[in-house]
Amino acid sequence: TPTKSLDILAYILILIYFLLIATYSHRYYPVGQYMNVEHDFYNWYAPDTKKILNGNIFDIEFYDIKGIGYHFVLALFTLLTDDIFKAGKIISPVFSGISLFLIYKIFSHLFNPLTGILIILGTMANNFFIISSYTVGTDMFFLSLILGAINSLYLSKRTKIYWLSISGFLSGYA
Repeated sequence: TPTKSLDILAYILILIYFLLIATYSHRYYPVGQYMNVEHDFYNWYAPDTKKILNGNIFDIEFYDIKGIGYHFVLALFTLLTDDIFKAGKIISPVFSGISLFLIYKIFSHLFNPLTGILIILGTMANNFFIISSYTVGTDMFFLSLILGAINSLYLSKRTKIYWLSISGFLSGYA
């Protein structure tokens, strides 16, 4: 069906974007280059994540207006990579891909799959989105949580309690 074909096209485009951004982030972008959000990573998120990994969850100091959700995800990725800075470089591309997937889902449900594809193509071309996709920071992580909450609210029209609960959890975690 045409809808299925457009879904596959969207997933392929998202995968290509993810692979390009992940490659750039891993091979060509050194952490700590020019971006103020990386200052936050070095001074707040990395040291607090080390505290979590050492079992000192209650010693976290810097969770300002965002909560500690990013700290825990960074800790999880650090356990997988054994390197907190490598983990930080992986998180943004992964969650930019998740964000694109959710953007596609939201707009293809609200309008149609072609509109969803056009929206993700526009998003992929947005300079701020591109920079946030490879920079070590929290933008893509929190964007995906908010988009997940919005998508869950849309899905709650079908099965209310489950998706409303998911939306509430994602909003609270953000």
